[in-house]
Amino acid sequence: MKKIYYFTIVLVLGIANSCNTKNENVIHKGIKKIQNQSVTVEWDSTVIDIFYTSGQGNFFMKDSIITFADHYYAKIYNYNCKTFELTSSHFGLGNGPNELLRFFYASPIWNDTSFIIINNNIDVSLYSYQYQLTRKGIINFHWTGQGIGEYDSPKVYNFMLRTDLGANIYKYDEKNLIIPIQPIVHYVCENELITKKHFKKSHIFGLLNINTMEVNKIFGHYPPLYIEKSLPHYDFFSYTFNNNIFYVNFPVDSLIYAYEFPDKLLYSFGFECNDIIRKYTTSNVINNKDIYDDFQSCGLNTEILNFPELGLFFRIYSKKMEDLAYGMQIYDNTTYDLLADIDVPSFVHFKLLGYYDSYFYGVTMAPRETDNNTYVTFYKIKISL
Repeated sequence: MKKIYYFTIVLVLGIANSCNTKNENVIHKGIKKIQNQSVTVEWDSTVIDIFYTSGQGNFFMKDSIITFADHYYAKIYNYNCKTFELTSSHFGLGNGPNELLRFFYASPIWNDTSFIIINNNIDVSLYSYQYQLTRKGIINFHWTGQGIGEYDSPKVYNFMLRTDLGANIYKYDEKNLIIPIQPIVHYVCENELITKKHFKKSHIFGLLNINTMEVNKIFGHYPPLYIEKSLPHYDFFSYTFNNNIFYVNFPVDSLIYAYEFPDKLLYSFGFECNDIIRKYTTSNVINNKDIYDDFQSCGLNTEILNFPELGLFFRIYSKKMEDLAYGMQIYDNTTYDLLADIDVPSFVHFKLLGYYDSYFYGVTMAPRETDNNTYVTFYKIKISL
């Protein structure tokens, strides 16, 4: 079942309405270069039935292989990106030597030849791409159940919980992995009240020693927007590394931040996304109703991806989560100029996966289910700037 969409989008220079206040001490790089410029995008979609899966899991892509990590059945399914045919599957639910327990998330280690299974936020397993177990253990944050105000200690942090939009893992050196973390509010905040100090002091990354499974170093920070507006429901983020530089974008922030490892803020870049609604609820406590209400009326940045070999940097965003209207920004990853801001044609929870052999690839993160079938749509995308 295949359908090809062809779009030629004429991009018009718009007015930047940044959601945040820029830090005057930080350089903002890039300009809008989309006036009177056109971009051609060819969307080739293929719908396949993955009835043999639970439909509950996450997708990622490395080289020419698209992987679906099935959380419920504890299996890894690999697809050829050119044909979208299932090429192999591994593991399964159980306690045997080639089986797994139900897991929380799976991710490649992007600059290595391994991938990681996050079983329940702190229980992790590392595998080679020959699907051989190489490491297994419990992440040790040195929790004590308390630590009011101790933001510089790992003991008040956990692996980033909201991984629906992606939680990349990178190798720092032979011993350490870089993992995303977030503070545990009831450990670190007195009476669980979230003040400006919380976001000013909190860190967002940890170094995980894969030999000892200890997190001994934490680094990275929330941007100025979180200090000005208390948005505790949006403490997750998307990020990507390029050598010793890492880029971070938060779901509610129009800016993307570039850091030199570990904590040196170099510059920001990025312009507000087209037609995105950012009327978020501020609060000093965690209230699930607030984020549910926001999801009915607001949009979010969902991911950033860097393609150094192409000289391009992408940001995907939802204009309004309830309407499932998505957009895609394309930046020059050297000058950080905005080259394009285009509509993604009505794809449910669209995720851009990667690039291979002249094409970008994407997927619908949420499968469409019937009584007997589970459908997912893959996208083969040709972009001409």
